[in-house]
Amino acid sequence: MENQTQELQLVDPKEFGLETSKATSIESAFKPKLIERDAFAKQYEAIIKQELNPETFKSARELRLKLVKVRTGIADIHKSEKAFFLASGKYVDALKNKLTTPIEQMEEKLMEIEKYEQKLESDRKSKLKAERLELLLPYEVDVEFVSIEEMTEEQFNGFLNTNKTAFEAKKEQERLAELARIEAEKKAESERLERERIEAERIESQRLENERLKKEAEKREKELAAERNRLSDEQAKKDAEQKAELERLAKEQAEKDRLAKIESDRLAKIAAEEKAKSDKLAAELKAKQEAEDLAIANEKARIEAEENERKAKEQALANSDDQTKVKDWFLKFDAIIKQFPELKSEAGIAMTARVKEALKISRALIVDDSKTLL
Repeated sequence: MENQTQELQLVDPKEFGLETSKATSIESAFKPKLIERDAFAKQYEAIIKQELNPETFKSARELRLKLVKVRTGIADIHKSEKAFFLASGKYVDALKNKLTTPIEQMEEKLMEIEKYEQKLESDRKSKLKAERLELLLPYEVDVEFVSIEEMTEEQFNGFLNTNKTAFEAKKEQERLAELARIEAEKKAESERLERERIEAERIESQRLENERLKKEAEKREKELAAERNRLSDEQAKKDAEQKAELERLAKEQAEKDRLAKIESDRLAKIAAEEKAKSDKLAAELKAKQEAEDLAIANEKARIEAEENERKAKEQALANSDDQTKVKDWFLKFDAIIKQFPELKSEAGIAMTARVKEALKISRALIVDDSKTLL
């Protein structure tokens, strides 16, 4: 079991593109700390199996402090080894820059010569475009998406003539539209004057009719005034009789209202007494029900807490058991990877590379997924 654990912690230098001989020189710097770690690992296995007591607590602390020194020692070695390779990388970068800078300068100069002809052509097209834009300017041509500088002289002349013809046709249409608008305005003005004449005649006719109706209304108003006076006298007599009757009925109603209030007050007192009794009984029943509901809720919460605690313990045991099973199986899986035969043919070498890559991916997936069992 100890040898299998050590193999799990070794790093294959081929995964990082290193030769075995160079990797060995690096690993040798870590060997003393590896020996210390393995020695302390035996003590660790013994301590975690001991009964928990003051002596075990003391031993655990002493071993943990020793492991801290091993870990920090490994970190110091790592820092020293990495500093050497970082300095080597900077040295190689400086050599590369020293060698390539003159070449880049020569390439840049040659590129300037190579692109000079392109610049001459670009200047010619810019000048040609400006000249053609000036010719097109009077005809309001949109050339945002038209490369007029790429056209031949024949193509541009055709383009110019087409837009000139279209512009002149557009202006002619606008002229005709303006004439039609002026004619329509004249016609509308004539129709407006005719409508005003007809309206004036209608207003005069209406005025004469209104005067006739007014005279008839004045005559009718005099007749109605006489009739209103007669009816007013009759209504005054009726109002006096009605007032006397209303006073009599008011006295009778006041007596009825007094007796009704006495009865209403008596019934209201009885209803208030009944309501007080009902409210008291309802409050007592509510308090009793709330006490019963609280007791039921507390009991339900206690049962749920016990059930959750039981499930948590079962899950913890299941995770611990799965973790042990995966660890044992992983050691066997890692040993199988190392036992893959060494093939010599081209097809065999390609197959070896594909199989090892697939196994490496599977190994990484197992390591990652096993963390969920913690």
